[in-house]
Amino acid sequence: MSKRANPTAVGAFVLAALALVVVGIVVLGGLQLFKKEWPFVMFFEGSLTGLDEGSPVVIRGVKIGTVSRIRLFATAPGQEPLIGVYVNIDPSLLPKGGEVQGEKRELAIADLIKQGLRAQLQTQSLLTGQLLVYLDFFPDFPAVFARRDPTVQEIPTIPTTLARLQARLEALLDTIGKVNLNELTV
Repeated sequence: MSKRANPTAVGAFVLAALALVVVGIVVLGGLQLFKKEWPFVMFFEGSLTGLDEGSPVVIRGVKIGTVSRIRLFATAPGQEPLIGVYVNIDPSLLPKGGEVQGEKRELAIADLIKQGLRAQLQTQSLLTGQLLVYLDFFPDFPAVFARRDPTVQEIPTIPTTLARLQARLEALLDTIGKVNLNELTV
């Protein structure tokens, strides 16, 4: 004669199994195992105060990725060090990005760079001073590559609007400083 199963033990076993399934889904979902991301690097000069791992990467206001790592690269003596900003970008959010796979990816990004795709640091919050990486098309700026990390495809960068203004003001002040005021009098 068989012994009758304890309903409390069976219920506890079923609840424990369901709890394990829920925990497994949460853990696997948090790891984003099946999410495709493309790694890129961008090289900036100057201070990156306010840019951290996890900072957003946006293209025309749409978040397409995050900063994954920031690394300092040495340069020649007397030059400012370059700062490599590594990002992971969701290809489905890039123009034509979701349509290309494998080796065609590098060609698609190279085509976007030819069209003027550049990276620039922008202020995310004036209150906190946080920065973000802003991607957009700037065809008037030539693509300048630092070529410091050949393992990752590079997106060229341009200076911020404030940095460009500062450089122009410095050049203007240098020009004014060279003017001989005695020669200007009538």
